[in-house]
Amino acid sequence: MEGYRKELKKELVICSVLYVIFLGLFVAVILVDKSKLLISYMVYTGMLGGLIGVTSVRYRNAKKALKDDDSLKRSYVESHDERNILLGRKTSDTTFAISMYGFAIAGIIASFFSATVAITLFVSFLVICVVHLGTYCYYSKRM
Repeated sequence: MEGYRKELKKELVICSVLYVIFLGLFVAVILVDKSKLLISYMVYTGMLGGLIGVTSVRYRNAKKALKDDDSLKRSYVESHDERNILLGRKTSDTTFAISMYGFAIAGIIASFFSATVAITLFVSFLVICVVHLGTYCYYSKRM
C-alpha cells in the first residue's frame, strides 16, 4: 500500500504542475487572443477548461484517497482491478482503431479540397503510428 501511496503523491505533484500550466494558458488565451474568431476562442477556452476540470478532479480524488485509509484502499482496488484494467485496454484499442480510420478517411476527403489539410492529416496519422509503434516496442521489451 505504501507503493500506491507514493504513486498518488507523484500524481498530486503532476496534477499541480499541469493545473498551473493549463490555467496560465487559459488566462493567456483570454487576455491575448487576437484572432477575433469566436469559434477559435471557444475551442481554445473549451479545451483548456476541460483540461483544468479533469486535472482538478484527479487532484481532488488523489488528495481524498491520501487523507483516508478507507478511500485509499477503495482507490487501490479500483485502479488495480483486473476487469477495469482490461476494459481500459479494450477501450484504448478500439479508440485507436477508430481514430486511425477517421484520420485516413478525413485525409482522403481533404485531398479533394485542400492539399495543406490533407498533408497535415497525413503527417498527424504518421506521427500517431510512430508513437504507437514506439510505445508497443517499449512495453513489449518491458513486460
